[in-house]
Amino acid sequence: DYDNDLPSSIDRNESEVIVGFCQRSTGKWLGERSMFGLGGGDVVCESAVYGEGQEWEINDLCRDETALLSVSANRGSGGFAEVINENRVSCSELKIGKKCDKVSMRMASVWSLKELLV
Repeated sequence: DYDNDLPSSIDRNESEVIVGFCQRSTGKWLGERSMFGLGGGDVVCESAVYGEGQEWEINDLCRDETALLSVSANRGSGGFAEVINENRVSCSELKIGKKCDKVSMRMASVWSLKELLV
């Protein structure tokens, strides 16, 4: 169980669930590409199969304001999705942070998840 591998400093509750994001037109899954499993990797949508590298944790009770935690990032200790906006004009990159602690959780980008009927 990955919960036991995450730092005890992270407050965990039953509202946190594992989800995956699949791009409908390509069938590719959103996940992390990192160098040698060291974390801080790029978020990519290139896997044809859903696996550990495509697992994301969200707060299911607060889908309007939730962080996205890449479960397998940083050799299984997790990492939050961060929008890197260096020029403050446009969103330039989406990356996985190198740490999974309360400070990283507070600094993580906040997402609103919506289910669309198509």
